Amino acid sequence: MPQEKNYFDENFRKRFKVKPPQGVDLKSVYVQEYYQDYDGKLWKREIDEFKSCIRFYGNGNVNIFIVPGDYTGDLDPKISGYRGVSYTEKGDFFIGVISPINPWYKMGKKTNKIKVVADTLFVHSYNKAIRKFEKSKHIYLRKPLLEKNLQYQADW
Repeated sequence: MPQEKNYFDENFRKRFKVKPPQGVDLKSVYVQEYYQDYDGKLWKREIDEFKSCIRFYGNGNVNIFIVPGDYTGDLDPKISGYRGVSYTEKGDFFIGVISPINPWYKMGKKTNKIKVVADTLFVHSYNKAIRKFEKSKHIYLRKPLLEKNLQYQADW
């Protein structure tokens, strides 16, 4: 998580319109269930693995959690997950998040382009080497938030 208190204000809120993507359910969590590779082949994530899940908040903040396959963990953004914001630019929605950017867990800013279709979230990662969004995508499905996780808010 960023050390500077106003990191997200300086790097996102002053430059972009920070808000939740149109069509997301703020009382749900989006759990990664599939991955579509460069050739279009769809791969299902196994239930016994840890999965990535995304929670959106009404103020435009977002948190990415790594949870057990049943996503029953505690989703308190103050003690776990990777912090970020969702924003619009030129009509598209993006997530800017501070998370590991290499296999050695060096922390840095990652950008993902997202598209919401019904109960599904399509996430394309930005590849800095080729300076464009990757053709492959992660596919997240909407799941109801457990009652205990509705209480948590993100205030960065």
